[in-house]
Amino acid sequence: MLRKLRVDNFKSLVNVELRPGRINLLVGSNNSGKTNLCQALTFLSSTAQVPLDQAAAVVSDPWLFTNVYLSKSQVTFELECELEPGDEALSYTYRLVLVHRATMHLGPLGRELLIEEETLDASGGQFGSSVRLMDNQSGRVRLLHEGRHSAGDQDPYVETTAPTSGTMLHRLYDLRHNQAANAFKEYLARWRYYDLDTSRLRDTQSRMPPTLMPDGSNLSLVLYQLKTVRERDYRRLMDAVKDLEPHLDALNFVPPASQDSVFMFMADERNNVFTPRALSNGTLRYLALAYVLMLETAEPRMVLIEEPENGLFVGHLKKLLLLMPPLDQMRAQVVFTSHSPYFIDLFDQRLDSVFVAKSADTHSEIAKPDPKRLEDVLKEFDLGEAHFRGLLQ
Repeated sequence: MLRKLRVDNFKSLVNVELRPGRINLLVGSNNSGKTNLCQALTFLSSTAQVPLDQAAAVVSDPWLFTNVYLSKSQVTFELECELEPGDEALSYTYRLVLVHRATMHLGPLGRELLIEEETLDASGGQFGSSVRLMDNQSGRVRLLHEGRHSAGDQDPYVETTAPTSGTMLHRLYDLRHNQAANAFKEYLARWRYYDLDTSRLRDTQSRMPPTLMPDGSNLSLVLYQLKTVRERDYRRLMDAVKDLEPHLDALNFVPPASQDSVFMFMADERNNVFTPRALSNGTLRYLALAYVLMLETAEPRMVLIEEPENGLFVGHLKKLLLLMPPLDQMRAQVVFTSHSPYFIDLFDQRLDSVFVAKSADTHSEIAKPDPKRLEDVLKEFDLGEAHFRGLLQ
């Protein structure tokens, strides 16, 4: 579980700190930094999987990676989390400092990202007090050999060098001697970000890997695999969606002849067949969001969902939240962004989960509303109305 995140000099985020709970709501006006925070988390997750330039391409134009008003090239990410790899509970601290600079060769607008500092510490379990698992200083790397450490070796570290174009975390492969470090890597790589595009939800083109893409463009592939491999979960999902679309009885598929496409067909209780184009935008979004909230919250990860209210009848928003597991059974953390007063009102009993983003002259600020002031505001207005009036800042 992520306990603390600090981001400095990523787009509009300057020394921003977030301490999320299980379920979180991030509100704010347009251009206040909500999406930038989601992109910072998405980028950080991607650095555990691919080189830095590929991770940056997912979330940013290369010349807009840092805050344009600051004259510094370092970008810093710090996080603290608690995980339970195997049978022990461990606390991790990860720090990543990048340099964003002009290149001497032709590239994407002449900018590149390089590793300046990367450290990973763990405490608890077999380690007791804090132990450094990884230290990467501009490509000069020291990795803890966990077997040697357990055996009491006086020098349990392995020294090596690595290109500064990617994190050492994404290059970890030794599952036996770096188990704790790899557990952190796997946790970071499992984070998910969703900004669903209704037009892409109707795509028949499959895209790998077989997890739902951020825009929902491989929904047909994901549901095909769910029905084929996890029939019980598929039935749970269908039962949830029938509450919204009672005539929807089954999803049928033309199995892919290759990995290029999966064709999805719907059927009602009379076996009338229709395609995704016949479904409303709201039903398709609800289907995708139900999949995410019911099934992707079963693992320890961050799940980021942009504006879930888009295209949905307001009466279905509460039903959507109820699809998540109870808090005591939930393993993931979820962050919603929203502009909808109706969706925001659903957090009136979870005020500690509300964060407000606002735009200053040169950067974004993200903070929790002052509890005393919020208590006074809510005596006169609902939570959504208070946000609409700008009273949560």
